[in-house]
Amino acid sequence: MKQAQMIKVLNSIALVFFIIIIGCAIYIMKNDIGLIEGLNFGPGSYYYSDIPGWEKYFFTHKFAQDLNPLLIAGLFCGWGFLCWKAWVYLDRKFK
Repeated sequence: MKQAQMIKVLNSIALVFFIIIIGCAIYIMKNDIGLIEGLNFGPGSYYYSDIPGWEKYFFTHKFAQDLNPLLIAGLFCGWGFLCWKAWVYLDRKFK
C-alpha cells in the first residue's frame, strides 16, 4: 500500500473513531451516566468531590484572606506572557 493511501485510511479510521467518541460523550451527558446520586455539582466542581475534607487543602479562609485577587491575576497573566515569549523565541530559533 502506498504511503498516500495509508494516510487516507488512517485519517478515515481516526475520523470514525472521533465521531464514535463524540457520540458516546453526548450519550453519557444526556443520560447523566456517572453522576453520584444526590451530588449535583456545577461545571468543574466535581473534581474535588472525591477528596474527603478537600476544603482544608484548597482555598482555606486564611489563604483567601492573605492573597490579593489582583496579585493572583497578575501572576497568571505574567506567567502567560512569559510562556508566550518563550514560545515565540523557540519558534524563531528552530525555523
